Amino acid sequence: MGSVMTWQETALKIQTHRNHTISQINPAIPEFQQKHPAHVLDIPQTILTAEEKRITECELDVLLASLASGEITAVDVTNAFLRRAAIAHKLTNCIYELLPALALLRAKELDAAFLKTGVPSGPLHGLPISVKEHIGMKGLSNTAGFVGWEGKENGDDSEVLQILLAAGAVLYVRTTEPQGLMALETRSNITGVTTNPHNTDLTCGGSSGGEGALLALGGSVLGIGSDIGGSIRSPAANCGIYGFKPTAMRLPLVGLAACMLGCDMIAGTIGPMSRTLDGIDLFMKIVLDSKPWERDLSLIQMPWRSTEGLTIASLPKRKLTVGVILDDGIVKPSPPVARALYEMIEKLKVLPDVEVVDWHPHKHEYGMEILKRLYAPDGGEGFFDALKTSGEPVEPLLAWTLRAQAGVENLDHYGVRHWSMEREMFRYEYLQKWNEIAPEMDIILCPAGPLPAPPHNTSRYWGYTSIWNLLDYPAIVFPVTKCDPELDVKDLDYVPRNEMDRWYHDNYDAEEQRNVPVALQIVAKKMEDEKTVQSLKVVKNLIGLPFTSHRECGPIPGTVHLVDLDGTMLTKHDKGKKDVVLIPPPSSHPDDPLNWSPKRKAIATTCVCLYTLAVGFPSAAIYSVLVPISMNTGIIIATLNDGTGYMFLFFGWGCAIWQPLALHYGKRPVYLFSVLATLGFTMWGPYAKTNGQWIASKILQGFFGAPIESLCEISMADIHFTHNRGSYMTLYAFFLAGSNYVAPIFAGFIADGQGWRWVLYWCAIFLGLAFIILFFFMEETNYDRPAGALTVIMAEVSEEPNQSIPTEEKGIGSGNPEQPQSIDSADATEGASTKTFWYKLSLKDKPRPFKQFIFILRQPFLFFTFPVVVYAGFAYGSSLVWFNVLNATASLILSSPPYNFKASMVGLSYLSPFLGSSLSTFWSGMLGDGIILAIARRHKGRMEPEDRLWLFTLTALFCPVGLILWGVGAAHEIHWFGLIVATFILAASIFIAIPVSCNYVIDTYQQLSGQAMVTVIIIRNTMSFAINYGITPWVKNTGLRNCFVAAAFISLAQSLVFLVFVKWGKSFRLASKDRYWKMVQDSAAMGVSH
Repeated sequence: MGSVMTWQETALKIQTHRNHTISQINPAIPEFQQKHPAHVLDIPQTILTAEEKRITECELDVLLASLASGEITAVDVTNAFLRRAAIAHKLTNCIYELLPALALLRAKELDAAFLKTGVPSGPLHGLPISVKEHIGMKGLSNTAGFVGWEGKENGDDSEVLQILLAAGAVLYVRTTEPQGLMALETRSNITGVTTNPHNTDLTCGGSSGGEGALLALGGSVLGIGSDIGGSIRSPAANCGIYGFKPTAMRLPLVGLAACMLGCDMIAGTIGPMSRTLDGIDLFMKIVLDSKPWERDLSLIQMPWRSTEGLTIASLPKRKLTVGVILDDGIVKPSPPVARALYEMIEKLKVLPDVEVVDWHPHKHEYGMEILKRLYAPDGGEGFFDALKTSGEPVEPLLAWTLRAQAGVENLDHYGVRHWSMEREMFRYEYLQKWNEIAPEMDIILCPAGPLPAPPHNTSRYWGYTSIWNLLDYPAIVFPVTKCDPELDVKDLDYVPRNEMDRWYHDNYDAEEQRNVPVALQIVAKKMEDEKTVQSLKVVKNLIGLPFTSHRECGPIPGTVHLVDLDGTMLTKHDKGKKDVVLIPPPSSHPDDPLNWSPKRKAIATTCVCLYTLAVGFPSAAIYSVLVPISMNTGIIIATLNDGTGYMFLFFGWGCAIWQPLALHYGKRPVYLFSVLATLGFTMWGPYAKTNGQWIASKILQGFFGAPIESLCEISMADIHFTHNRGSYMTLYAFFLAGSNYVAPIFAGFIADGQGWRWVLYWCAIFLGLAFIILFFFMEETNYDRPAGALTVIMAEVSEEPNQSIPTEEKGIGSGNPEQPQSIDSADATEGASTKTFWYKLSLKDKPRPFKQFIFILRQPFLFFTFPVVVYAGFAYGSSLVWFNVLNATASLILSSPPYNFKASMVGLSYLSPFLGSSLSTFWSGMLGDGIILAIARRHKGRMEPEDRLWLFTLTALFCPVGLILWGVGAAHEIHWFGLIVATFILAASIFIAIPVSCNYVIDTYQQLSGQAMVTVIIIRNTMSFAINYGITPWVKNTGLRNCFVAAAFISLAQSLVFLVFVKWGKSFRLASKDRYWKMVQDSAAMGVSH
């Protein structure tokens, strides 16, 4: 007869087996030669290959799409996660058992089936899923943390694992749990202590702590935990991931091992844990789509109601009401938890469709008394009997939970009946209070625990999570921020209200918990599981969770990975240029302007160009008829030029009003109103008799026409991607400059034939026709993107692009550039518009609170402190200065001896600058986009916004030449053809500044480009005003020759400033990075996301 193994020998046997399974990983995981630091999150990246990092850090939906399309094999994915899981274990002790042989056999079977049929084996085809140890697997032990239960094997996989396997999943690792599962930490005599990867001196939480640590380290993308008092939510909170406790009996429990299973008075449940919220949704959908109630009648027969694409507007009352628990009255939340709550509250309060109300906990202290009796109604005897099977000692936290704390008792049948009735009455009363006090309340927002990750052996209080198990309410935990000792200072004068409160107050150490995650919890009523997840999705998108401190290192604005040289980025690519990444990344909605069909985009682009022509014509038509106007009205030319100067000044400063209005109330109504107002003030011009009337008409024309200056650029950015936006921005610039050149041509002939007043009458007629066309064909392009959506392709400061791409953009593949998802840049997502034709005619955008408008109104003035924005305004203004010099002197020079041009001939001379601008469109547009892509390819796929500035080279070379030929040539009375050539050269060189300056700002500050462009235009048009106001006396006092020689040298100096930004532009962007991302965060909090 053999000797009975001691508990130590049994535990050693399990550990030896686990170590053997880890040793099977190929290539082997190196041993750490020295003690690693407490923060171990970044260590896996130093060990894994580039391919393994891309696979394990890929977003869940992208990974699934890659597996389903065959772009990567299940074997490759399984191997990558096996290796990363093994590394995670060496860092945090999070694995009970690795399953390399079983997992790889399964992966090979899936790959073979796909190779044969070309069809994935279910929605989870090839996806590795991690599993908490007590969720039974066929032929493997099921200990639930008890040494004495080693050898208890399941005859089959648990019900939930059967469902996941049928969906195509790969099971590859079993994770650690505490003794008996009843602790908010993960420590057992079998596996020892599992630590927190954010700080190994702190706990990862429990009882699903192995899952929490593994997921935080990237060793899993989706895992299964269980929860009877916070066992999913505690590790999710401590490790900075998502964890969901559903309503009990929605998910199957057959096949699980637990001490009180079958006689539990508080029902436990399994649930998903994931690095992403989408992972939670996916797990629930797949499990419940299998209709598990058809195999287990104890389950609630309710499928998962999709949360995809849901918004607040889709709620029955079209509003989200959030009740907030700041403190449960038993243990006060620590400073970082309280700060996370207050930050969320402040951001939610400003949202128009969200109402925040206080929710005072109803008898939570008595609820804890009920829980103490019902968690172990036998006084813990069942747990201690399980310990006796091996003789192992009880762990301190289990002893505290089941013996040491007051209130735990061995109930007789009267006690069981009494406390069970108390449980039911507590549930009834709580619901009545909810319905009476806050009947409109959809969800409760509350702490997930008193502390962020606590020190080991200190997690005694379950109240913030277990109260929802008592009520059987679904609850989800999500990361919000991080502990910051500078902000989360301990209150040394605080007097604790009880011993448990004192315990947690004493165990809070902001320095020790520096940078660990701080999480919160959302709770809904029983059976409202979908609302719990849906509400978090909506809130997350609206306010940009998790929050990032503006002091933390973030991506440099504008630096992006534009070209996927290795074909490994599984973000969306252009169909024609398969290695070009679509930036900004389009959403999946067909009404996202980035996803519009080519036809829809063409119509929108045409409408913007038509608006530009319609508003631009009346502003420029008078350039060739200044002399006739002066002769007929008595208004001197200096005053006419002053009027033009004031018009351009208000073209600029008017943007400060119209841009916020457009971003807040809609671009479409602003465009239409601008056309009508410009029509009205154009009709006033012919009747102006005095200097004051002329100046007033020009001021109002400038103010109401201001959208032409800054809004059109943003409309182009709304519908076109970075790699081809240069061409479309150049198209807008062509119509903007073209209107200024073509209008004087027509105006000259009209003035000769019908008189100068008809110049403005015809402009008004054209505006009327344009209004009719725009009313029926111009669509709204405002589109609210989730906060942070445009940062997903931004690279970090590192000089190695492949090591710096954020998780969201990291893709996987075989290295074949044909592999990434390729879609047409003009048709990113197929699908018909959800808007009817009549809906598109609406003049109202979605409702937004007025305080958003005030917020947007202030932002452009903050951009005056950003060097890139100021330079873009300066570069754009410099070009406009010389354009206005040309306009102000053309009629004066060409109408005078020796040229004596009629108005029609002065107008016709503008054909030359029109042709010059036309030629320049090729350089700034298609060729410019090609240059940008070529530079990006040379820089390993990375594009810097400064790459576009090289296009200014031609401006620096030719603008001075054009100015000298025009001014000095006129002074020496050269042949008129020389002056015409001068205008050609001048227009071609200064045109470049329009698309290049605009694109430089939009490329750099995409998230707030609408506000930044206002700053650019204010600077540009203020410079224009100054030159219009001063050009006449400048020419008169210095003469044409000296004036234009000086202008040539000034223009050369201005143009060459681009070299400063080519050299130091990135440094300027880096220096302003923190301020910019703070502005982005504040905008997201206000709901400004377009």
